[in-house]
Amino acid sequence: MSDAVRVLVVEDEALIASFVEDALSDGGFEACSVHSGEEAMCTFCDGREGC
Repeated sequence: MSDAVRVLVVEDEALIASFVEDALSDGGFEACSVHSGEEAMCTFCDGREGC
């Protein structure tokens, strides 16, 4: 497990989500993206490790 800060990106546009994930990764963060608020809540509440 890395010490990187994990960030959950919630964006319905796949291209924008990918751009944001790449930028966060370049900045040293561990990014995970989902495409709806419902998915975000499930991911957050489940505490999923791998997204």
